[in-house]
Amino acid sequence: MTDSTLHVPFAPLPADCRDAAAVLNRGCICSSVDHDRLRRTLEGGVGAAFSYADLLTSRPNLFSDTTVFVAEAHLRFMAELIVAIERVVALPLWRERVFAHAPEIARHSPQAAGVFLGYDFHLGADGPRLIEINTNAGGGLLNAKLLRAQRACCTQLGG
Repeated sequence: MTDSTLHVPFAPLPADCRDAAAVLNRGCICSSVDHDRLRRTLEGGVGAAFSYADLLTSRPNLFSDTTVFVAEAHLRFMAELIVAIERVVALPLWRERVFAHAPEIARHSPQAAGVFLGYDFHLGADGPRLIEINTNAGGGLLNAKLLRAQRACCTQLGG
C-alpha cells in the first residue's frame, strides 16, 4: 500500500468513487463523540439549565456517535437545490402569492436571510432529501457544544 492508496479493510472501494461515501458509511463505525467532554461542555458555563443525563433520556438520538460521509455528488445536489429554492422565493410572483396568505409581519424583508437559516437534509438509499428549512438557533448552540467534544475518528482516513 502506498501513501496515495486508501486501504479499506471492510470492502473494496468501487471503481466509480461516487459510491465511496456509501462504502465508508457501511463500514467505518468510528465513534467521534467524547461523551464525558460533551457532558462537561453542556453542564458547564453560564446558563447551564439541564443535565446531560436528562437530555439523553428525553432525546436519546439528539447526538450521533458516528461520522456520516457524504458523496460529492450529493453535496452538489444539495447545493443546487438550495440555489433553486432561493431563486424561487425571490420571485415577485411567488412572494405575492405567499404573502397574500401570510400575516403582515411576514412581509418584512431583513437584509440577512437569517443567522441560523438551515436546510435540513436526510440521507437515504436514494440520496439526500430536504425535510425542512428552519431557523434553529438552539441547534446552532448544541452543534457548537458538540464540536468541542469531538475526538479524532477514522484515522485510516487521516481524520
